[in-house]
Amino acid sequence: MIRFHSHTPQETVTFENSLRSWRQRSDIGFVNALQDTQSLHDVCEDYSQKSSIFESLVVIGVGGSSLGAKAVIKALCPEQSNVIFWDNNDPNVIAKNLKNLEKAENHHFLIISKSGTTLDVLVITNLLAQKLQEQCLLLAKHISVITQLNANPLEKWARQQDLKVYEHRSDLSGRFSVFSSVGLAPMSFCGLDTKSIISGAAQALQESELPSQLAQWCFQQFLDKKRVTYVWPYDQRLSGFGKWWLQLWSESLAKKENLQGEPGPHVTTPCLCMGSTDQHSQLQQIIEHPHERSVIFLHNSELFQSEKLVIKNQIPGYDFLNELSPSQVYQAQAQGTLESCHQNHVPTCSVTLSQLDELHMTTLMSIFEVTVALLGEALQINTFNQPGVELGKQITLNQLQK
Repeated sequence: MIRFHSHTPQETVTFENSLRSWRQRSDIGFVNALQDTQSLHDVCEDYSQKSSIFESLVVIGVGGSSLGAKAVIKALCPEQSNVIFWDNNDPNVIAKNLKNLEKAENHHFLIISKSGTTLDVLVITNLLAQKLQEQCLLLAKHISVITQLNANPLEKWARQQDLKVYEHRSDLSGRFSVFSSVGLAPMSFCGLDTKSIISGAAQALQESELPSQLAQWCFQQFLDKKRVTYVWPYDQRLSGFGKWWLQLWSESLAKKENLQGEPGPHVTTPCLCMGSTDQHSQLQQIIEHPHERSVIFLHNSELFQSEKLVIKNQIPGYDFLNELSPSQVYQAQAQGTLESCHQNHVPTCSVTLSQLDELHMTTLMSIFEVTVALLGEALQINTFNQPGVELGKQITLNQLQK
C-alpha cells in the first residue's frame, strides 16, 4: 500500500480534466509499452536465461537508458547485484571499467540508445568492441542492443556484427522507459519478479487518486511561484529513485514554450535530499529560505519497524538512547525534519510505502510517471520531448567534426 498526505493547506486545484485528457491519448509510450505483454515477457525470458550463462550483465546507457533499472535494482537488490551500469563517459571511469574486463567472457553487455546516436554510448561501444576482439571473443555472443529499428548508426553496426537487436519504441521517451525492455531486461537478469513488475505497472497506471493528489500538490507549488521542489527519501535504498526522478522532472516539465508557442509556464527546479545526511546540509537552505522551497518526503514504514539492532548506550549524557533501535532514532530524525519545515512554513507532503518490494517500487515509480504526465497536460506542454538538451549535443559534434 502507498499513501499520500499533504501537510500543507492548499487551494482547490482539480485535475479531473487533465486526467480525462491524458487517459484519452493514444500516443503515451509508457502506457503503450505495457500493452505489448508478449514482447516484454520474451525479453524477460531471454535475459533470465542469460543470467544462467554469464556471471554479470553490463548495461551501457545514459540517462533514461539506465536510471530506471538502476533505481529498481538498487532498491530491491541493495547488497549485491550481478548487473553493472556503465553510464558515465568520464575517461577515468571508462579506463577503470575496461581494465576490470580481464575475463570478458564471463559478461554479457546490453547497449541501449533509443536514437542510436548517443555519443557517450557510441564511444564506450567502440572501446568495448575493441576489448572483446582483443580477447578473441565473438561479439554476437556477448553483446545485444536496444534501439529504434530505423537504420540508425547503432542498429546498422549491430546488424553488421549479427547482434541480437530489441526494439526501442519510437513513442517511448527514455526517462519513461523503466517498465519496457530497457528496464525489464536488467531486472530479469538480476532475478527480480518481472511478471509482478509488469502487472503491477499496468495496474498502477489505472490508479487515479494518488497521482491526482500528488499532481495537485505540485501544481500548487507552481502557482505559488516556489523555485525548488525537493524529493527527500528516508530510505537509502531509494537514492536511485531520487536520481531517476530528477531526470523525469527536469526533462519533462521545464519547457521554453507551451503547445501554443507561448512562453513556457513556471515550474520548480528538482533537488534531491537523502535521509539524515542532508539534515546537515540542504536543510539549512530550506529552513532559512522557506518562501522558495517545497518538499516531498518519501517514507518506508517497514524500515521504521525494523528492530534488529539495539543500542547499549556508553556515551555520557545520552542515556535516552539506551535500548532504542537505530530505526527509532531514524524515525525521530525524519519527524524532526518534517516538523522543522512546518514551523518555518515550508510546504510539504509525504508519500509512504508500507514495504519495499517489486509491487510497491513499481507502483511508486508509475505514480510519479503519471503525476508528471498530468502536470504536463495541465501546463499544456509537450511532456515527452527534451529540446533543451539537443543544442549541447550539436555543439559537441561540431567541435569533434572540425
